Amino acid sequence: MTSLLGQIETFILTLVLGLVTGTIFHFYQTVIRSARVSRYVLYMLDFSLWIIIIVLVFLSMLFINQGEMRIYVLIALLLGIIIYYRRFARRFDAGVARGAHAAVAVCAALSRGSKKIFSWVAGQLGRLKSRPEDPPADPHD
Repeated sequence: MTSLLGQIETFILTLVLGLVTGTIFHFYQTVIRSARVSRYVLYMLDFSLWIIIIVLVFLSMLFINQGEMRIYVLIALLLGIIIYYRRFARRFDAGVARGAHAAVAVCAALSRGSKKIFSWVAGQLGRLKSRPEDPPADPHD
């Protein structure tokens, strides 16, 4: 049984984890809005986000309270997310938007660069591909 001070510490640390999780969600939503991705890419990004959030929360819970999931821990996590969206999201919106636009620009540049590299490699491989020689000329012509 943990002491009251230990439970308060766990609650506050989990509340901070909720604030971080809220920030990640806010950043992700802004990136999705500015990137205008297709439906299937959105499914893949949503799945990736949830895997990242699950790993983050799981590892944080292991660090904070050795993985004990109590109801007050879940309440603190949800409360942190709610507090972020109610109190901090508007204040951080400009910074999050700048970061999201920068992330989209970097991903777009990397995508363009990788497409150029792949097309160059494909062209080089196409030139290396053996071409059949012309058949010998018919001696009767």
